[in-house]
Amino acid sequence: MFALHWRQTSPIWLNLANGVRHKKGGSMFTRTKYRTVHFDEPFWMPGLCEMVAPGDYEVDEDEELIEGISWLAYRRVATLIKLPATVENKYQMRLVAIDPEELEGLIAVDRDRHAISLSPKSERQQFDG
Repeated sequence: MFALHWRQTSPIWLNLANGVRHKKGGSMFTRTKYRTVHFDEPFWMPGLCEMVAPGDYEVDEDEELIEGISWLAYRRVATLIKLPATVENKYQMRLVAIDPEELEGLIAVDRDRHAISLSPKSERQQFDG
């Protein structure tokens, strides 16, 4: 489930996914979709080279309106996940760019691991031990 937030941006804007500043004539419309993803198991963030604790994480997806066509269409320009601070990183929160396909892959792996850990065979092994 996504929550949408609409905003009109100035002609100069920063794409946080790749750190590139874009300049276009006129203004453009962007929208941000917000969602919360849940991880039952710790997961590896390849871009950060660190394990992240299980829990709920907010994900923001920025999209911009594609101009010059006769219907409304948007393209994704950034996907960001909000991560907590670490011992090494003393910030209160980190907003980290992530590839959308990589994020969906991490979610799928977590669901598979969680489903296996909850299987009846695993429960029987716990009681037999």
